[in-house]
Amino acid sequence: MALTLCVVSDRAAELEATLSQRLPTGVQAAFFPDPEAVTPTCLSAEVALATPDAMARLLPRMPRLRWLQSTW
Repeated sequence: MALTLCVVSDRAAELEATLSQRLPTGVQAAFFPDPEAVTPTCLSAEVALATPDAMARLLPRMPRLRWLQSTW
């Protein structure tokens, strides 16, 4: 079963470098520094890692979200 992870943070590049090689098989991750730039794939993610202010704007548009982790 595939799982989509959406990462939205001003540290997106750093998080991508750290996480991309460590994610298990079947996890598709998308990294964005700006919540306005997220793609439909990100909006359909089941898991998100994001800053609180970014998620406050995105949460209403993420109906499949099952887990949210703050970067705070």
